Amino acid sequence: TFSTTEQVELNRTIGSLAKIYQLGVVQVRGWGIVAGLNGTGSSECEPQLRRQLIKHIQKMTRNNDPVAANMMLNSKDTAVVDIIGMIPALAGKGNHFDIAIGAMANTQTISLEGGTLFASDLKEMARIVQYDQYIKTVATAEGPVFINKLNAEKLKPRIGSIIGGGTVFKPVRIAIYLIEPNYYVASEIRNKINKRFGTKTARAISPAEIEITIPLKYRNSKERFLEMVYQSFLVSNPQLERDRIDMLVNRLRTDESKIYAELALEAIGNSALYKLTALLGSEEADIRFHAARCVLAIGDLSAMPVLFEFAADINSKYRAQAVEAIGLSAPRSEALRLIEPLLQDSDFELRKAAYEQLLALNSSLISRSLICDGFFMDSITAPGKKIIYVYRSSAPRIVLYGDPIACKRNLFVTSPDGQVTINSQTDQLGISLMRQHPKSPKLIGPIKSSHRVKDLIGALGNSPTFKKGQRMSPGLEVAYSEVIAILKNMCDSNIIEAQFIAEPMPQILPVTKTAEVPETK
Repeated sequence: TFSTTEQVELNRTIGSLAKIYQLGVVQVRGWGIVAGLNGTGSSECEPQLRRQLIKHIQKMTRNNDPVAANMMLNSKDTAVVDIIGMIPALAGKGNHFDIAIGAMANTQTISLEGGTLFASDLKEMARIVQYDQYIKTVATAEGPVFINKLNAEKLKPRIGSIIGGGTVFKPVRIAIYLIEPNYYVASEIRNKINKRFGTKTARAISPAEIEITIPLKYRNSKERFLEMVYQSFLVSNPQLERDRIDMLVNRLRTDESKIYAELALEAIGNSALYKLTALLGSEEADIRFHAARCVLAIGDLSAMPVLFEFAADINSKYRAQAVEAIGLSAPRSEALRLIEPLLQDSDFELRKAAYEQLLALNSSLISRSLICDGFFMDSITAPGKKIIYVYRSSAPRIVLYGDPIACKRNLFVTSPDGQVTINSQTDQLGISLMRQHPKSPKLIGPIKSSHRVKDLIGALGNSPTFKKGQRMSPGLEVAYSEVIAILKNMCDSNIIEAQFIAEPMPQILPVTKTAEVPETK
């Protein structure tokens, strides 16, 4: 415990006395090996990088023989790739993020399609000067390569991504640094934070530094928690607190941007409820929404009908935010009761917001399947427009809104790469699927599926063979990127009577110079 005779004026916010230091987005880079290519890789590799990759292969395989490592690098079924990523701000250990990969420039690699990136180390990009430089590993990357095949005109098979393939190796450290170091102030800040958010939230390291641990309640809203800390006042005698609440409630009524007053009131907690609840009946929607979200976050359930009113109002700009607030702060049973009916709303963005909250709440309306360890399929059994939504960031995932969704009885479809054939005649009870795998002279199949899209996705993505005890139907083991390209084609052709929507591609740093097509020698 810090003690000093030097007292300072503490009728101020923590943000006026200190700055919260947090590591923002960190750009990372590495080099690795994509394996499993069908002769579309190359053996070219700069000597300095080759030496580093040989050491990496030896460590990964626990085989010190350089001959075996060189054979792997020299194979046309492998390719050396440049790896780029951005660790999100406030990322914790084990958090995942998207990465981009690209074949090295001036190599004969034709395509990365169908490949898998071996586990690779990622370093802070700003510190990298040369391949063999010693820098601490901050993240790792691995996983199946995703090639964006939804726009054939812009297809770049030498460039891909690993959806959610980056893993944070070391958590981001968050700390408060006093503008003017002082033992007494550091102690008071620590005590204030721990009293409001829990005894292990803050730890005073020195007269200038207080280390912060994000409480479990705020793990999905870290920025909101830090802003609350920033807006918190240090002293808490009854009169000062009443004056502050009056001042902040007035700001909530009058400020154009109400978020800072809302967060400062949430930081005060229960003492602010007697003034906040009076605003739940305000005629102004902006005041009513921010007050309701604050009241519910503090723990008073009287705000729930107000927030649901916003969520259900087709003309409100706060619909999705209200759903998120209910999902994060309401008791699970109440959140399910209020959010589940919104899965059938006419506004897709609201349905998507409802789905994401209900998935976290483990709603019985959402059935999740893991397809051959490669991607998730979520089936939503609720009325509403039938939509197939595919994710291309964070985690590969297909969501079926308004399931069951069915294919037409009479169909004949081939995949964009020509390897998969899907066939059914009107008088047939099911669908027949076959695949000419590039690495096998024999056809895989026929695999049988019902006309339900959920079963079709399983038949496409699952493995033809399974280990004992697995409860999946056999499939063709088609890559995620190819599965969603097939679904888009079937929706565009009205074979599947559903709207196909793809999440925008994530904005990842460009992979430098790797998109160049190698010159023909």
